[in-house]
Amino acid sequence: MLFIGGPEIVLILLLVVMLFGAKRIPEIARGLAKGMKEVRNVTDEIKREINTSGASNLNQMGKEVKQAVDKGTETVNDLSGSIAREVRKPFQQAAQDLDKQAPDKPKEVAKGEGIDKSSTDSETTS
Repeated sequence: MLFIGGPEIVLILLLVVMLFGAKRIPEIARGLAKGMKEVRNVTDEIKREINTSGASNLNQMGKEVKQAVDKGTETVNDLSGSIAREVRKPFQQAAQDLDKQAPDKPKEVAKGEGIDKSSTDSETTS
């Protein structure tokens, strides 16, 4: 960027002394120092403002995201519950139909557990 060596600094100091005089150089240095201090203070204030507003915005965004996730989770839970109910309906209806068709048979037979597989195999092959 800006590379100033020893000879260039000496030349700049000679020009400043010639233009402003030796008596005004301390005033100029003080003015430059005050200006630099003011710039530094303003820069620090801007950084502080950005950090505080960014943190509050980030907290607000975090709360909004959490609310959206909670709402989505609730919706998914509601949907999964209704899907589970819809899937169970045909099975429950089939169980009720079996109970109506064979009310005097034991539950194992109605569920298909007491059926002899060899007798059903011979019936299907003939």
